[in-house]
Amino acid sequence: MWNSLNLFITHLMLVGAVAFWNSLRHGHIEQLVPMMVTLGGIGHFILIFATLSAAVSNNAEPKKWWKFVGGAALAVAYFILIVSFTHPH
Repeated sequence: MWNSLNLFITHLMLVGAVAFWNSLRHGHIEQLVPMMVTLGGIGHFILIFATLSAAVSNNAEPKKWWKFVGGAALAVAYFILIVSFTHPH
């Protein structure tokens, strides 16, 4: 969800790519945070693609799907816990 927010709404991934390109052209870094957002976004998309490709591969055993769904549920619960503690009140 946050990747799509950074990609389509706030455009931080695009700003980070432009900042990275400018740092290559000019030799100094002006905006480090958007560059880290871009790096993190690319990493997340790689993880999502790898997870989905492993889940639909022919080697996946039918009995292991509950582990996949359970892991996804735990990850979402952990994310909700992090947001609930860091959300400003």
